[in-house]
Amino acid sequence: MKKEKTIPTLVGLAILAVSLIVGLLLTNDTRIFSSRASSDCSPKDLKITNISHYSATVSLTTNTECSVNLSLNGRIMADTLIQPDKTHYFELTNLNPNTDYTFDVISGGKSYKSDNYKIKTAVKPQSTTPTSRLAWGKVFYQDLRPAANSIVYLSIPSAAPLSGLVTNNGYWYISLATSFNKNLTDWFKLVDGVDETIEVLAPDLSRTIVSGNTSKNNPVPDIIIGQNVGLGGSFEQVTQVPLQKSLSVISPKEAEIITVRRPDIFGNAASHAIVVVNLGDIKDSVQAGSDGSWHWYPQVDLPPGSNQLKVVAGEETVVRNFIISVDSGSLAFTASESARLISPTSTPIPSTITSVFTPTPTQIATPTVTPSTSPRPTSTPAVRTAKPATDGGVPATGVILPTIGSLLGALTLIGIALVLRL
Repeated sequence: MKKEKTIPTLVGLAILAVSLIVGLLLTNDTRIFSSRASSDCSPKDLKITNISHYSATVSLTTNTECSVNLSLNGRIMADTLIQPDKTHYFELTNLNPNTDYTFDVISGGKSYKSDNYKIKTAVKPQSTTPTSRLAWGKVFYQDLRPAANSIVYLSIPSAAPLSGLVTNNGYWYISLATSFNKNLTDWFKLVDGVDETIEVLAPDLSRTIVSGNTSKNNPVPDIIIGQNVGLGGSFEQVTQVPLQKSLSVISPKEAEIITVRRPDIFGNAASHAIVVVNLGDIKDSVQAGSDGSWHWYPQVDLPPGSNQLKVVAGEETVVRNFIISVDSGSLAFTASESARLISPTSTPIPSTITSVFTPTPTQIATPTVTPSTSPRPTSTPAVRTAKPATDGGVPATGVILPTIGSLLGALTLIGIALVLRL
């Protein structure tokens, strides 16, 4: 007679106890992990700057290096700084004039909402764009390395808040010609001799504050991270180790949509190089400064539609295609370097843009936990040849139902813990 194979109930209970302990540990670890991730990547110090009748800039910080996106009207906007970092900068373009927008911050995989996450664009000015004028300068660390990816905030009493990013070469630029007044009702009209405040937020979240003057914005004296200068003080020009610079165009960006007829055009070149500018029927030249920076703008209105800029310095040539849009249309985010649309959109993109970079959303695979199944014990009823002498009946031996229940309970607990951990 073949002996029936069974799993003792005590073994099942032991498995359940071990599984219970493991499940609790996994669940507890998940809660700790989630709490830390939420705290470290929560958005802080959110500021809205550069508001115009068609654009705005959103910047914020996180305690640790996190990947952050914005969700604006169902559109997912990528961070200008691309890689995970502690500072985050979003340039939104092609918004409608005098319109309210709300957005969510998606940081560390979690969505954050707030009553402060809203933008109201400016009224479209009826007056002509003011004469081109830049506020610009350089930012360095104390060892004279360019403080790339720092954010510069410029505060002028009668202007709406302004900001700009520090480039890899240490330069920052803010157009005062296309900035708005504090009430967002018209262009900002710059007045010389007005005190201003410049705050630099470095990638390590350190802050440097200096006091400047609107008469000294072209350029602003060099700023050293960690060297704060109060009212009435002065900060000196930095003698940096000379860099061999090649020709570059910082603005406009490729395929950028611009809503002013006389945009600021600027970049870098070799020290004192002659930069030849070709723009439609316009041919002009400008000389780069001793630090290699150059700035030019057209003296006449550019025609609406597609425009091609060709800049030449020596044997180097840079070409940019951009669009002059007289009126701001419906909400449509352009995929320039400063604003990349991650999620696909059904909003038509202007036909004049020949190439738009639209990254394909990355599908993140979620592992499926497949419980490992133990072989179900099979039993062949034993044939009894003699009836026990007992009034209580025959006791059933090797009953596996409690064991199966224990195993299923254990697997369920482990599965729930793993799902929570993912």
